[in-house]
Amino acid sequence: MSKARIKSIKSLYYPINSKTNEVEKTKILSESFDVFDEFGNISESKFSTNNSKEIWCNDVIVNTYDNGNLLEINKYDYLEKNLISKSKYFYQMNRLKERVEFYYPDNTCTKYVYEYDDLNKLYEVKFYNQENNDYEGKNLFYYDKDGHKIKELQYNKTTNVTGEILSYYNKEGNKIKELTFKNNELTDECIYDNNKNLIEEKAYTKKKDIIEINFNENFNMPITNWLNYFNVKNYNYRSFDKENNWLSRIIVSKNIFDEMKTDTGLDYEERIIEYY
Repeated sequence: MSKARIKSIKSLYYPINSKTNEVEKTKILSESFDVFDEFGNISESKFSTNNSKEIWCNDVIVNTYDNGNLLEINKYDYLEKNLISKSKYFYQMNRLKERVEFYYPDNTCTKYVYEYDDLNKLYEVKFYNQENNDYEGKNLFYYDKDGHKIKELQYNKTTNVTGEILSYYNKEGNKIKELTFKNNELTDECIYDNNKNLIEEKAYTKKKDIIEINFNENFNMPITNWLNYFNVKNYNYRSFDKENNWLSRIIVSKNIFDEMKTDTGLDYEERIIEYY
Protein backbone atom coordinates (compact mmCIF):
# COMPACT_ATOMS: atom_id res chain seq x y z
CA MET A 1 0.00 0.00 0.00
CA SER A 2 1.29 3.43 -0.91
CA LYS A 3 2.56 5.64 1.94
CA ALA A 4 3.16 8.70 -0.22
CA ARG A 5 0.34 11.26 -0.16
CA ILE A 6 -1.32 11.93 -3.50
CA LYS A 7 -1.80 15.56 -4.49
CA SER A 8 -3.67 15.08 -7.77
CA ILE A 9 -4.59 12.48 -10.39
CA LYS A 10 -5.24 13.26 -14.03
CA SER A 11 -6.86 10.49 -16.07
CA LEU A 12 -6.96 10.42 -19.87
CA TYR A 13 -9.02 7.97 -21.92
CA TYR A 14 -7.95 7.04 -25.46
CA PRO A 15 -9.34 4.62 -28.06
CA ILE A 16 -7.32 1.62 -29.18
CA ASN A 17 -7.26 0.44 -32.77
CA SER A 18 -8.66 -3.09 -32.50
CA LYS A 19 -6.70 -4.21 -35.57
CA THR A 20 -3.28 -2.87 -34.65
CA ASN A 21 -3.67 -2.67 -30.82
CA GLU A 22 -2.14 0.82 -31.05
CA VAL A 23 -3.29 3.53 -28.62
CA GLU A 24 -4.63 6.50 -30.60
CA LYS A 25 -3.37 9.31 -28.38
CA THR A 26 -4.48 11.99 -30.81
CA LYS A 27 -8.10 11.18 -29.88
CA ILE A 28 -8.99 11.88 -26.26
CA LEU A 29 -12.35 10.30 -25.43
CA SER A 30 -12.62 11.87 -21.99
CA GLU A 31 -10.51 13.15 -19.12
CA SER A 32 -10.82 13.70 -15.40
CA PHE A 33 -8.80 15.55 -12.78
CA ASP A 34 -8.98 14.94 -9.00
CA VAL A 35 -7.31 17.17 -6.40
CA PHE A 36 -6.61 15.80 -2.90
CA ASP A 37 -6.07 17.75 0.33
CA GLU A 38 -3.31 16.97 2.83
CA PHE A 39 -5.57 14.45 4.60
CA GLY A 40 -6.20 12.41 1.45
CA ASN A 41 -9.70 13.76 0.83
CA ILE A 42 -10.80 14.69 -2.70
CA SER A 43 -11.34 18.44 -2.59
CA GLU A 44 -12.18 18.94 -6.27
CA SER A 45 -13.02 16.73 -9.25
CA LYS A 46 -13.42 17.64 -12.90
CA PHE A 47 -14.69 15.46 -15.72
CA SER A 48 -15.19 16.18 -19.39
CA THR A 49 -16.23 14.03 -22.33
CA ASN A 50 -15.01 14.99 -25.75
CA ASN A 51 -16.90 14.43 -28.98
CA SER A 52 -15.33 15.57 -32.25
CA LYS A 53 -12.93 17.74 -30.22
CA GLU A 54 -15.82 19.69 -28.71
CA ILE A 55 -16.66 19.32 -25.03
CA TRP A 56 -20.34 18.49 -24.58
CA CYS A 57 -20.19 17.57 -20.90
CA ASN A 58 -18.04 19.15 -18.21
CA ASP A 59 -18.69 18.41 -14.55
CA VAL A 60 -16.89 20.04 -11.62
CA ILE A 61 -17.31 18.69 -8.08
CA VAL A 62 -16.12 20.73 -5.08
CA ASN A 63 -15.97 19.11 -1.63
CA THR A 64 -15.78 20.86 1.77
CA TYR A 65 -14.43 19.17 4.92
CA ASP A 66 -14.11 19.91 8.63
CA ASN A 67 -11.59 17.87 10.66
CA GLY A 68 -11.78 15.12 8.05
CA ASN A 69 -15.58 15.01 7.98
CA LEU A 70 -17.19 15.69 4.62
CA LEU A 71 -19.59 18.64 5.01
CA GLU A 72 -20.73 19.56 1.52
CA ILE A 73 -20.46 18.48 -2.11
CA ASN A 74 -21.34 20.91 -4.90
CA LYS A 75 -21.56 19.64 -8.46
CA TYR A 76 -21.46 22.10 -11.36
CA ASP A 77 -21.70 21.73 -15.11
CA TYR A 78 -20.57 23.71 -18.15
CA LEU A 79 -17.42 25.20 -16.70
CA GLU A 80 -18.91 25.88 -13.24
CA LYS A 81 -21.73 28.09 -14.50
CA ASN A 82 -24.69 26.01 -13.27
CA LEU A 83 -25.15 24.12 -10.03
CA ILE A 84 -26.43 20.58 -10.74
CA SER A 85 -26.66 19.22 -7.21
CA LYS A 86 -25.66 19.90 -3.63
CA SER A 87 -25.11 17.37 -0.82
CA LYS A 88 -24.96 18.47 2.82
CA TYR A 89 -23.73 16.22 5.64
CA PHE A 90 -24.60 16.53 9.34
CA TYR A 91 -22.83 14.73 12.19
CA GLN A 92 -23.63 13.72 15.76
CA MET A 93 -20.87 12.49 18.08
CA ASN A 94 -18.54 12.46 15.06
CA ARG A 95 -20.84 10.05 13.20
CA LEU A 96 -22.77 10.84 10.05
CA LYS A 97 -26.36 11.36 11.17
CA GLU A 98 -28.06 12.97 8.19
CA ARG A 99 -27.40 13.65 4.52
CA VAL A 100 -29.54 15.94 2.37
CA GLU A 101 -29.38 15.86 -1.44
CA PHE A 102 -30.58 18.87 -3.47
CA TYR A 103 -31.08 18.52 -7.24
CA TYR A 104 -31.33 21.41 -9.71
CA PRO A 105 -33.05 22.82 -11.70
CA ASP A 106 -35.95 20.57 -10.56
CA ASN A 107 -35.46 21.72 -6.96
CA THR A 108 -36.12 18.23 -5.61
CA CYS A 109 -34.63 17.09 -2.33
CA THR A 110 -34.01 13.75 -0.59
CA LYS A 111 -33.02 13.27 3.06
CA TYR A 112 -31.13 10.24 4.43
CA VAL A 113 -31.09 9.46 8.16
CA TYR A 114 -28.40 7.15 9.61
CA GLU A 115 -28.77 4.97 12.73
CA TYR A 116 -26.04 3.08 14.61
CA ASP A 117 -25.99 0.20 17.10
CA ASP A 118 -24.18 0.04 20.47
CA LEU A 119 -20.99 -1.10 18.71
CA ASN A 120 -21.03 2.02 16.52
CA LYS A 121 -21.99 -0.01 13.45
CA LEU A 122 -24.36 1.49 10.88
CA TYR A 123 -27.49 -0.66 10.92
CA GLU A 124 -30.15 1.47 9.20
CA VAL A 125 -30.49 4.22 6.60
CA LYS A 126 -33.95 5.72 6.02
CA PHE A 127 -34.70 8.10 3.18
CA TYR A 128 -37.42 10.69 2.84
CA ASN A 129 -38.83 13.13 0.33
CA GLN A 130 -37.60 16.32 1.96
CA GLU A 131 -40.33 18.52 0.50
CA ASN A 132 -43.13 16.87 2.49
CA ASN A 133 -41.04 14.54 4.68
CA ASP A 134 -42.69 11.46 3.14
CA TYR A 135 -40.98 8.18 4.01
CA GLU A 136 -39.60 6.52 0.85
CA GLY A 137 -37.78 3.41 2.13
CA LYS A 138 -34.79 2.12 4.05
CA ASN A 139 -31.70 -0.09 3.97
CA LEU A 140 -30.82 -2.44 6.84
CA PHE A 141 -27.30 -3.77 7.50
CA TYR A 142 -26.24 -6.98 9.31
CA TYR A 143 -22.77 -8.00 10.62
CA ASP A 144 -20.99 -11.14 11.76
CA LYS A 145 -19.23 -11.55 15.13
CA ASP A 146 -16.05 -10.04 13.69
CA GLY A 147 -17.81 -6.86 12.55
CA HIS A 148 -17.90 -7.63 8.83
CA LYS A 149 -21.01 -6.54 6.98
CA ILE A 150 -22.59 -9.75 5.67
CA LYS A 151 -26.02 -8.65 4.51
CA GLU A 152 -27.87 -5.58 3.28
CA LEU A 153 -31.63 -5.50 2.75
CA GLN A 154 -33.28 -2.73 0.72
CA TYR A 155 -36.95 -1.85 1.32
CA ASN A 156 -39.41 0.45 -0.41
CA LYS A 157 -41.95 2.54 1.47
CA THR A 158 -44.45 -0.34 1.53
CA THR A 159 -41.88 -2.49 3.41
CA ASN A 160 -41.35 -4.82 0.44
CA VAL A 161 -37.76 -6.04 -0.02
CA THR A 162 -36.51 -4.63 -3.33
CA GLY A 163 -32.88 -5.70 -3.10
CA GLU A 164 -30.47 -7.87 -1.14
CA ILE A 165 -26.66 -7.95 -0.96
CA LEU A 166 -24.79 -10.86 0.67
CA SER A 167 -21.05 -10.63 1.43
CA TYR A 168 -18.58 -13.45 2.21
CA TYR A 169 -15.08 -13.24 3.72
CA ASN A 170 -12.02 -15.46 4.12
CA LYS A 171 -10.33 -16.18 7.45
CA GLU A 172 -8.11 -13.11 7.04
CA GLY A 173 -11.20 -10.90 6.89
CA ASN A 174 -10.89 -10.05 3.17
CA LYS A 175 -14.09 -9.99 1.14
CA ILE A 176 -14.04 -12.85 -1.37
CA LYS A 177 -17.55 -12.74 -2.80
CA GLU A 178 -20.59 -10.47 -2.96
CA LEU A 179 -24.01 -11.46 -4.32
CA THR A 180 -26.45 -8.75 -5.38
CA PHE A 181 -30.12 -9.57 -5.92
CA LYS A 182 -31.88 -6.65 -7.57
CA ASN A 183 -33.54 -7.06 -10.96
CA ASN A 184 -30.78 -9.49 -12.00
CA GLU A 185 -28.46 -11.56 -9.83
CA LEU A 186 -24.89 -10.29 -9.95
CA THR A 187 -21.80 -11.86 -8.34
CA ASP A 188 -18.60 -9.97 -7.49
CA GLU A 189 -15.63 -12.20 -6.67
CA CYS A 190 -12.19 -11.32 -5.27
CA ILE A 191 -9.10 -13.55 -5.49
CA TYR A 192 -5.94 -13.12 -3.38
CA ASP A 193 -2.41 -14.53 -3.67
CA ASN A 194 -0.44 -16.28 -0.91
CA ASN A 195 0.73 -12.88 0.35
CA LYS A 196 -2.89 -11.74 0.83
CA ASN A 197 -2.64 -9.28 -2.06
CA LEU A 198 -5.76 -8.76 -4.18
CA ILE A 199 -4.79 -9.95 -7.66
CA GLU A 200 -8.10 -10.43 -9.44
CA GLU A 201 -11.64 -9.07 -9.34
CA LYS A 202 -14.46 -10.20 -11.57
CA ALA A 203 -18.19 -9.69 -11.86
CA TYR A 204 -20.59 -12.03 -13.59
CA THR A 205 -24.32 -12.64 -13.97
CA LYS A 206 -26.41 -15.60 -12.86
CA LYS A 207 -25.78 -17.17 -16.28
CA LYS A 208 -22.01 -16.89 -15.61
CA ASP A 209 -21.61 -14.16 -18.24
CA ILE A 210 -18.54 -12.26 -17.06
CA ILE A 211 -19.20 -8.54 -17.39
CA GLU A 212 -16.01 -7.24 -15.80
CA ILE A 213 -12.61 -8.57 -14.80
CA ASN A 214 -9.63 -6.70 -13.30
CA PHE A 215 -6.09 -8.06 -12.99
CA ASN A 216 -3.75 -6.38 -10.52
CA GLU A 217 -0.58 -7.91 -11.92
CA ASN A 218 1.61 -6.97 -14.87
CA PHE A 219 0.50 -9.66 -17.31
CA ASN A 220 2.34 -9.49 -20.60
CA MET A 221 -0.04 -11.01 -23.16
CA PRO A 222 -1.56 -9.34 -26.24
CA ILE A 223 -5.05 -7.94 -25.70
CA THR A 224 -6.79 -10.21 -28.17
CA ASN A 225 -5.20 -13.29 -26.57
CA TRP A 226 -6.60 -12.26 -23.19
CA LEU A 227 -10.07 -11.88 -24.69
CA ASN A 228 -9.99 -15.28 -26.32
CA TYR A 229 -8.46 -16.99 -23.30
CA PHE A 230 -10.90 -15.70 -20.69
CA ASN A 231 -13.89 -15.10 -23.00
CA VAL A 232 -14.67 -11.97 -20.96
CA LYS A 233 -16.93 -9.05 -21.77
CA ASN A 234 -14.87 -6.44 -19.93
CA TYR A 235 -11.13 -6.68 -19.23
CA ASN A 236 -8.81 -4.27 -17.41
CA TYR A 237 -5.00 -4.52 -17.66
CA ARG A 238 -3.02 -2.35 -15.25
CA SER A 239 0.54 -1.13 -14.72
CA PHE A 240 1.80 0.40 -11.46
CA ASP A 241 4.26 3.02 -10.21
CA LYS A 242 6.78 2.56 -7.37
CA GLU A 243 4.10 3.55 -4.84
CA ASN A 244 1.94 0.68 -6.14
CA ASN A 245 -0.66 3.07 -7.57
CA TRP A 246 -1.84 2.01 -11.00
CA LEU A 247 -0.86 4.19 -13.95
CA SER A 248 -2.51 2.63 -16.97
CA ARG A 249 -5.03 0.00 -17.94
CA ILE A 250 -6.54 -1.48 -21.05
CA ILE A 251 -10.31 -1.89 -21.00
CA VAL A 252 -12.05 -4.26 -23.38
CA SER A 253 -15.83 -4.15 -23.04
CA LYS A 254 -18.87 -5.76 -24.59
CA ASN A 255 -22.45 -5.10 -23.62
CA ILE A 256 -23.94 -8.53 -22.84
CA PHE A 257 -27.43 -7.11 -23.28
CA ASP A 258 -26.69 -5.91 -26.83
CA GLU A 259 -28.57 -8.39 -29.03
CA MET A 260 -27.06 -6.94 -32.21
CA LYS A 261 -23.55 -7.53 -30.82
CA THR A 262 -22.43 -4.08 -31.91
CA ASP A 263 -21.78 -2.45 -28.53
CA THR A 264 -18.08 -3.16 -28.09
CA GLY A 265 -15.15 -1.05 -27.00
CA LEU A 266 -11.37 -1.13 -26.68
CA ASP A 267 -9.97 1.79 -24.66
CA TYR A 268 -6.82 2.81 -22.84
CA GLU A 269 -6.77 4.81 -19.61
CA GLU A 270 -3.64 6.62 -18.48
CA ARG A 271 -3.19 8.29 -15.08
CA ILE A 272 -0.70 11.03 -14.20
CA ILE A 273 -0.20 11.10 -10.42
CA GLU A 274 1.35 14.01 -8.54
CA TYR A 275 2.54 13.48 -4.95
CA TYR A 276 3.09 15.91 -2.09
